[in-house]
Amino acid sequence: MNQKIEEEFQALIRKKKLRYTSQRKKILEAIFSSYEHFTVEDLQKKLSNIRPKISTATIYRTISLLQEISLLEEIDIGNKNKTYDPNFIKHPSHNHLICTDCGKVIEFESKEMNQLQKKLSEKLGFQMNKQVIKLECSCLSLRENASCEDLIQARLNNKRLPN
Repeated sequence: MNQKIEEEFQALIRKKKLRYTSQRKKILEAIFSSYEHFTVEDLQKKLSNIRPKISTATIYRTISLLQEISLLEEIDIGNKNKTYDPNFIKHPSHNHLICTDCGKVIEFESKEMNQLQKKLSEKLGFQMNKQVIKLECSCLSLRENASCEDLIQARLNNKRLPN
């Protein structure tokens, strides 16, 4: 985990006169050990072997604190569960391609999109602070081959699928 993330979180905790518990530290480590999207359910599974057990309420409160200082963003990937993305720290201009068939999420960056949005915001009298784009797409493999390895894996792993 990035030390800067932990320091920013600890500063917020001190400011709010809260305690930086071992449970909060484990939650931070689990979230920032990778930059993958997750739901609270995913995080609970990742933390399931931690003792003492970390309550769902502690997870939600920690996520809320991380959102408050922009270390974590809630993203809409089209399912009913809230999904969180810790990757905004490294990449504040952020785009997601989401397969409406299998639920696969691919992050991408585009200099062209960044430039276009910057020009558009300036033309309209604004300064762009953050960019988030969601593209919903259909799986070409499923359409052309009647099979999608990502869909098969999602079902085998009991992953949430699009509605």
